[in-house]
Amino acid sequence: MSKQTFITAAVLAVIGSDAMAQGVTGGSIGVEVTQPTDFDEFVGTNYFGAIEYGINRQFAVSADVSSYRFDSLDQDATSATLHGVYHLSDTASLGGFYGQDKLEDGDSINIFGVEGGTEFMGGQVEGYIGMADNDAETMIFGVDGNYAFSESISFKGGAAFSDSGDEGSASTISIGAEYTITGGPSLYAEVGNVSVDDGGTDESETFVGVGARINFGAARGTTFGQRSIFEALPKF
Repeated sequence: MSKQTFITAAVLAVIGSDAMAQGVTGGSIGVEVTQPTDFDEFVGTNYFGAIEYGINRQFAVSADVSSYRFDSLDQDATSATLHGVYHLSDTASLGGFYGQDKLEDGDSINIFGVEGGTEFMGGQVEGYIGMADNDAETMIFGVDGNYAFSESISFKGGAAFSDSGDEGSASTISIGAEYTITGGPSLYAEVGNVSVDDGGTDESETFVGVGARINFGAARGTTFGQRSIFEALPKF
Protein backbone atom coordinates (compact mmCIF):
# COMPACT_ATOMS: atom_id res chain seq x y z
CA MET A 1 0.00 0.00 0.00
CA SER A 2 1.40 3.43 -0.96
CA LYS A 3 1.74 6.17 1.65
CA GLN A 4 -0.90 8.22 -0.17
CA THR A 5 -3.37 5.33 -0.19
CA PHE A 6 -2.70 4.82 3.51
CA ILE A 7 -3.37 8.49 4.31
CA THR A 8 -6.59 8.47 2.28
CA ALA A 9 -7.71 5.26 3.97
CA ALA A 10 -6.99 6.82 7.36
CA VAL A 11 -9.28 9.76 6.56
CA LEU A 12 -12.09 7.46 5.47
CA ALA A 13 -11.62 5.30 8.57
CA VAL A 14 -11.96 8.32 10.82
CA ILE A 15 -15.13 9.46 9.05
CA GLY A 16 -16.66 6.01 9.20
CA SER A 17 -15.89 5.18 12.85
CA ASP A 18 -18.49 6.05 15.50
CA ALA A 19 -15.85 5.93 18.23
CA MET A 20 -13.53 8.23 16.37
CA ALA A 21 -16.38 10.53 15.36
CA GLN A 22 -16.91 11.40 19.03
CA GLY A 23 -13.47 13.02 19.03
CA VAL A 24 -13.77 14.77 15.68
CA THR A 25 -13.46 18.51 16.26
CA GLY A 26 -13.93 19.75 12.71
CA GLY A 27 -13.60 19.18 9.01
CA SER A 28 -14.48 20.48 5.59
CA ILE A 29 -15.26 19.46 2.02
CA GLY A 30 -15.23 21.66 -1.04
CA VAL A 31 -14.59 22.31 -4.70
CA GLU A 32 -12.76 25.09 -6.55
CA VAL A 33 -12.69 26.00 -10.24
CA THR A 34 -9.87 28.14 -11.68
CA GLN A 35 -9.40 29.72 -15.12
CA PRO A 36 -6.98 32.20 -16.72
CA THR A 37 -8.41 35.69 -17.22
CA ASP A 38 -8.05 35.38 -21.00
CA PHE A 39 -10.74 32.68 -20.65
CA ASP A 40 -9.10 30.23 -23.01
CA GLU A 41 -10.03 26.56 -23.03
CA PHE A 42 -8.07 25.71 -19.89
CA VAL A 43 -10.09 25.18 -16.71
CA GLY A 44 -8.78 23.59 -13.52
CA THR A 45 -10.84 21.82 -10.88
CA ASN A 46 -9.76 21.04 -7.32
CA TYR A 47 -11.80 18.83 -4.98
CA PHE A 48 -10.70 18.71 -1.36
CA GLY A 49 -11.68 17.38 2.04
CA ALA A 50 -10.21 17.42 5.54
CA ILE A 51 -10.98 16.18 9.04
CA GLU A 52 -9.46 16.76 12.48
CA TYR A 53 -9.48 14.59 15.60
CA GLY A 54 -8.81 16.06 19.02
CA ILE A 55 -6.70 13.82 21.25
CA ASN A 56 -7.04 16.23 24.17
CA ARG A 57 -7.20 20.01 24.67
CA GLN A 58 -3.59 20.49 23.52
CA PHE A 59 -3.04 17.84 20.85
CA ALA A 60 -4.86 16.93 17.66
CA VAL A 61 -4.24 15.17 14.36
CA SER A 62 -5.78 16.02 11.03
CA ALA A 63 -5.71 14.75 7.48
CA ASP A 64 -6.60 16.27 4.14
CA VAL A 65 -6.92 14.86 0.63
CA SER A 66 -7.15 16.75 -2.66
CA SER A 67 -7.75 15.93 -6.30
CA TYR A 68 -6.56 18.30 -9.04
CA ARG A 69 -7.46 18.44 -12.73
CA PHE A 70 -4.90 20.37 -14.81
CA ASP A 71 -6.43 21.03 -18.25
CA SER A 72 -3.24 22.68 -19.54
CA LEU A 73 -1.32 19.47 -18.83
CA ASP A 74 -4.23 17.14 -19.63
CA GLN A 75 -3.45 15.36 -16.37
CA ASP A 76 -4.90 14.67 -12.96
CA ALA A 77 -3.01 14.88 -9.69
CA THR A 78 -3.65 13.90 -6.09
CA SER A 79 -2.38 15.04 -2.72
CA ALA A 80 -2.77 13.66 0.80
CA THR A 81 -1.35 15.10 4.02
CA LEU A 82 -1.27 14.27 7.73
CA HIS A 83 -0.86 17.03 10.33
CA GLY A 84 0.16 16.86 13.98
CA VAL A 85 -1.23 19.85 15.89
CA TYR A 86 -0.28 21.40 19.22
CA HIS A 87 -2.58 24.13 20.54
CA LEU A 88 -0.56 26.75 22.40
CA SER A 89 -3.79 28.48 23.42
CA ASP A 90 -7.37 28.90 22.22
CA THR A 91 -6.10 31.19 19.45
CA ALA A 92 -2.61 29.93 18.49
CA SER A 93 -1.34 26.56 17.23
CA LEU A 94 1.85 24.94 15.98
CA GLY A 95 2.23 21.76 13.99
CA GLY A 96 4.11 19.56 11.60
CA PHE A 97 2.95 17.91 8.39
CA TYR A 98 3.88 14.99 6.18
CA GLY A 99 2.24 14.23 2.85
CA GLN A 100 2.53 12.89 -0.63
CA ASP A 101 1.81 14.50 -4.02
CA LYS A 102 1.46 12.59 -7.28
CA LEU A 103 0.98 13.69 -10.86
CA GLU A 104 -0.91 11.18 -12.99
CA ASP A 105 2.10 10.02 -15.03
CA GLY A 106 4.81 11.00 -12.55
CA ASP A 107 6.48 9.67 -9.44
CA SER A 108 5.16 10.33 -5.96
CA ILE A 109 6.78 13.24 -4.10
CA ASN A 110 6.94 13.25 -0.31
CA ILE A 111 6.58 16.61 1.45
CA PHE A 112 7.19 17.51 5.09
CA GLY A 113 7.53 20.64 7.19
CA VAL A 114 6.32 22.80 10.05
CA GLU A 115 3.36 25.17 10.30
CA GLY A 116 1.74 27.64 12.64
CA GLY A 117 -1.33 29.82 12.90
CA THR A 118 -3.10 32.33 15.10
CA GLU A 119 -6.27 34.39 15.41
CA PHE A 120 -6.23 38.08 16.29
CA MET A 121 -8.47 41.14 15.95
CA GLY A 122 -11.12 39.27 13.98
CA GLY A 123 -8.64 37.71 11.58
CA GLN A 124 -6.84 34.42 11.10
CA VAL A 125 -3.42 33.78 9.59
CA GLU A 126 -1.34 30.64 9.08
CA GLY A 127 1.98 29.89 7.48
CA TYR A 128 4.19 26.92 6.68
CA ILE A 129 7.64 26.01 5.41
CA GLY A 130 8.81 22.63 4.26
CA MET A 131 10.67 20.49 1.75
CA ALA A 132 9.73 18.19 -1.08
CA ASP A 133 11.73 14.98 -1.25
CA ASN A 134 12.37 15.12 -5.01
CA ASP A 135 15.50 15.27 -7.17
CA ALA A 136 15.56 19.08 -6.94
CA GLU A 137 14.99 19.11 -3.15
CA THR A 138 12.29 21.73 -3.61
CA MET A 139 11.56 24.12 -0.76
CA ILE A 140 7.88 25.01 -0.25
CA PHE A 141 6.44 27.80 1.86
CA GLY A 142 3.30 29.87 2.03
CA VAL A 143 0.86 31.96 4.03
CA ASP A 144 -2.94 32.25 4.12
CA GLY A 145 -5.24 34.57 5.99
CA ASN A 146 -8.71 36.00 6.24
CA TYR A 147 -10.42 38.86 8.01
CA ALA A 148 -14.12 38.83 8.90
CA PHE A 149 -16.00 42.07 8.22
CA SER A 150 -19.19 40.48 9.57
CA GLU A 151 -20.53 37.04 10.44
CA SER A 152 -21.16 36.41 6.75
CA ILE A 153 -18.57 38.37 4.77
CA SER A 154 -14.80 38.06 4.94
CA PHE A 155 -11.70 39.02 2.98
CA LYS A 156 -9.20 36.27 2.11
CA GLY A 157 -5.71 36.15 0.68
CA GLY A 158 -2.84 33.77 0.28
CA ALA A 159 0.50 33.03 -1.30
CA ALA A 160 2.34 29.78 -2.04
CA PHE A 161 5.90 29.38 -3.26
CA SER A 162 8.15 26.54 -4.40
CA ASP A 163 11.87 26.93 -5.08
CA SER A 164 13.91 24.24 -6.79
CA GLY A 165 17.11 26.26 -7.16
CA ASP A 166 18.58 26.02 -10.66
CA GLU A 167 15.65 23.81 -11.68
CA GLY A 168 13.23 26.74 -11.38
CA SER A 169 10.53 28.10 -9.11
CA ALA A 170 6.80 28.81 -8.97
CA SER A 171 4.55 31.13 -7.00
CA THR A 172 0.86 31.86 -6.65
CA ILE A 173 -0.63 34.96 -5.00
CA SER A 174 -4.37 35.57 -4.65
CA ILE A 175 -6.94 37.78 -2.93
CA GLY A 176 -10.68 37.39 -2.72
CA ALA A 177 -13.90 37.59 -0.78
CA GLU A 178 -16.01 34.94 0.91
CA TYR A 179 -19.70 34.81 1.81
CA THR A 180 -20.91 32.30 4.39
CA ILE A 181 -24.55 31.25 4.33
CA THR A 182 -25.83 30.75 7.88
CA GLY A 183 -25.97 27.03 8.54
CA GLY A 184 -24.72 26.34 5.03
CA PRO A 185 -21.72 26.53 2.74
CA SER A 186 -19.19 29.29 2.22
CA LEU A 187 -18.96 30.67 -1.31
CA TYR A 188 -15.89 32.56 -2.47
CA ALA A 189 -14.31 34.24 -5.47
CA GLU A 190 -10.70 35.24 -5.95
CA VAL A 191 -8.28 36.76 -8.43
CA GLY A 192 -4.57 36.11 -8.52
CA ASN A 193 -1.35 35.67 -10.40
CA VAL A 194 0.75 32.58 -10.92
CA SER A 195 4.37 32.71 -12.07
CA VAL A 196 6.50 29.79 -13.22
CA ASP A 197 10.25 29.83 -13.94
CA ASP A 198 11.47 26.58 -15.47
CA GLY A 199 15.11 27.55 -15.18
CA GLY A 200 15.18 29.13 -18.62
CA THR A 201 12.01 31.14 -19.15
CA ASP A 202 9.72 32.96 -16.75
CA GLU A 203 5.99 33.08 -17.49
CA SER A 204 3.10 34.51 -15.50
CA GLU A 205 -0.67 34.35 -15.82
CA THR A 206 -3.54 36.13 -14.12
CA PHE A 207 -6.43 33.92 -13.07
CA VAL A 208 -9.86 33.96 -11.47
CA GLY A 209 -11.37 31.29 -9.28
CA VAL A 210 -14.66 30.46 -7.60
CA GLY A 211 -15.32 27.85 -4.97
CA ALA A 212 -17.62 26.46 -2.33
CA ARG A 213 -16.76 24.87 0.98
CA ILE A 214 -18.74 23.36 3.84
CA ASN A 215 -17.11 23.44 7.28
CA PHE A 216 -18.34 21.35 10.18
CA GLY A 217 -17.34 21.37 13.82
CA ALA A 218 -14.90 24.21 14.46
CA ALA A 219 -15.76 27.40 12.57
CA ARG A 220 -12.68 27.07 10.32
CA GLY A 221 -13.07 23.32 9.80
CA THR A 222 -9.54 22.19 10.64
CA THR A 223 -6.66 24.03 12.30
CA PHE A 224 -4.43 24.01 9.19
CA GLY A 225 -5.14 23.99 5.47
CA GLN A 226 -3.91 22.03 2.48
CA ARG A 227 -0.20 21.42 2.02
CA SER A 228 0.94 20.50 -1.47
CA ILE A 229 3.60 21.39 -4.00
CA PHE A 230 0.70 21.86 -6.44
CA GLU A 231 -0.59 24.87 -4.48
CA ALA A 232 2.19 27.02 -6.02
CA LEU A 233 1.52 25.83 -9.58
CA PRO A 234 -1.13 26.93 -12.11
CA LYS A 235 -4.32 25.06 -11.21
CA PHE A 236 -5.64 25.07 -14.77
